[in-house]
Amino acid sequence: MVEYKVIKEKFIPVSEAKEILSKEEELEYEQKLALEHAKKFGKIKKENVEKIIEELNALENRKLKEEYIMKIIDLLPKDMEDLKTAVSGSPMAFKDEDLEPVLEILKKYVK
Repeated sequence: MVEYKVIKEKFIPVSEAKEILSKEEELEYEQKLALEHAKKFGKIKKENVEKIIEELNALENRKLKEEYIMKIIDLLPKDMEDLKTAVSGSPMAFKDEDLEPVLEILKKYVK
């Protein structure tokens, strides 16, 4: 069994994982599965991911941690119910008025 050592931990969207794994010449079994998943579900272009992250981080009443921003980008919720589901694991309580700006940002990038 191969043992892995964590060198650095960082939350990234699925589309970025797809890009990273696609550059590798040889992939382990788990990496191949991750790449297949990323190809299937990594729906948004890297430049749009960067814009969304920038806009979400710039929100005046920013309560979203990095891990939830990445989850939102991966899921691309289209309505309040889906967005609330995406952030449901957060220890922070969100009101609709906290999340409305997030939906407005996403609407610009999701067709």
